[in-house]
Amino acid sequence: MLMSLIIAWSPIVETSGNDVAFPSSSSNCCSILAVGGKCGKISSWSVRAPECYSTDNAGHASEVRLVGLVKAHDSWIAAISWVRYGSNDSKTQFALANGSSNGSLKIWLVNGEKLLKASEVINDSLSLLREVATVDSSMISVLSLTVPARSPTKLFLAIGKSSGSFELCTLDTSTGKFDNIGCYNAHDSTVSGLAWAFDGRCLYSCSQMKQWLLQNVKDEYIFPAAEIREIKKRYDISTSSTVLPTKPSWYCMCCHRRASKMAPTIVFALPWYRSDFKSFVESPTHKHTSTPCCPFCGILLHRSQPQYFLSPSPV
Repeated sequence: MLMSLIIAWSPIVETSGNDVAFPSSSSNCCSILAVGGKCGKISSWSVRAPECYSTDNAGHASEVRLVGLVKAHDSWIAAISWVRYGSNDSKTQFALANGSSNGSLKIWLVNGEKLLKASEVINDSLSLLREVATVDSSMISVLSLTVPARSPTKLFLAIGKSSGSFELCTLDTSTGKFDNIGCYNAHDSTVSGLAWAFDGRCLYSCSQMKQWLLQNVKDEYIFPAAEIREIKKRYDISTSSTVLPTKPSWYCMCCHRRASKMAPTIVFALPWYRSDFKSFVESPTHKHTSTPCCPFCGILLHRSQPQYFLSPSPV
């Protein structure tokens, strides 16, 4: 596989002899790790729980085996989400959703028992349940999959996009009925997180965190697009306890440092570190670059605050 981009753990299962089941205790537990790569493939790894949890892994290494490999997409795997699936506890089945950088999305059925008992790599380890056509081709940034307790054959899927919107859909695996509920323009930048809560009645999204309430949800778990609304109280994690500065703040995705002002262009051409570095770069003779580059590693910086927070006046 080419470089791995995204990983996701399956729910924990328990192995005892030839039996595989959902755990009743913490002993003999293992999980399946799904790894998505740039090549569009998903590899599945069986990982047994270590005997001891320690920062020093010497003598306590987990048993790890490659058990499955499947070509899922033609572009990069950008998001993966697992959920326990099925009402029969004797069958360790999972549903797995994965999205790609070109906006394509697939939902798979995973036979956990087959994978965990495999003695060699299985190339057909995932069984395709549904290929989902999303509203646009923007990159899928995050997925959240859940199965409501009162409707164990229905999958609720929230799809976060790089455009700032998210989509909702449901799949009834007993009938094959698929409902595309709607697309919601939730944020001004990439949706970075989605999480279901309260048995599929609430959905939380973040770029800035918002709570969404699914109203009039009945036992059948069918909710038309008109019945989803945003809770009026809006939570902004970055502004919950501080007043935002009017100057832009920048964040480096490479070295994870922050900068509040641009570095002079001369910084990126220095052959060595000068002893008078601070006074040198603050000299008025050096012009600041118009391109926001990290003064530490030189890559393009990202705003750490939304654009509309940078104005001291109401927008």
